[in-house]
Amino acid sequence: MPSPEEMSREFNLSDEDFQETARACGLSSSQKNYSDQERERFAEARNLLDEGVANSYEDLTHYFQERGVRASEDDPETTPAPLSNSINPLAQLKRQAIQAGFELGLQQAEVLAQAIPQATMLRLNQMIENGQLRQEFLKLWQEQAVASLGKEEIRSLVESEWLTHQLNASQNPTGLLESSTESSENV
Repeated sequence: MPSPEEMSREFNLSDEDFQETARACGLSSSQKNYSDQERERFAEARNLLDEGVANSYEDLTHYFQERGVRASEDDPETTPAPLSNSINPLAQLKRQAIQAGFELGLQQAEVLAQAIPQATMLRLNQMIENGQLRQEFLKLWQEQAVASLGKEEIRSLVESEWLTHQLNASQNPTGLLESSTESSENV
């Protein structure tokens, strides 16, 4: 739980800037320590100023009031006005566009999270049925193992591995020879 002095150092602020920022985001500048949530609100306020989304402490006050946070009343004479004519309409539009874009991005991510596994399974099934998956594995094995093994050794390893994975669980060991012969005839 940081003290006002620690936060002022962390954000490299003068006492006046610290007090104005604290008031604008609804914090008392006379508190001994701030909670993690209060520190995050203060950091958000400083970020809005640094990025130019808010151009004044009045902008900050309005921003936090829109979110249900009232400006601190440490010193009523210096408490920023709730809304002034100096609010930059472009900054307000930028803030709204960012928020809308973020919400849209989250919605799209949820849709993709559901669609990607299903699309992947459909594509893999298609690749298995038309033999493309097998060809891709053969190509990959050949590229990776050319330096250490000859092409015939690679082909032999791939074929034996492929046959091993093609066996049905119910197939008995005596049927291995027949299945191997059938597979090699289909190649």
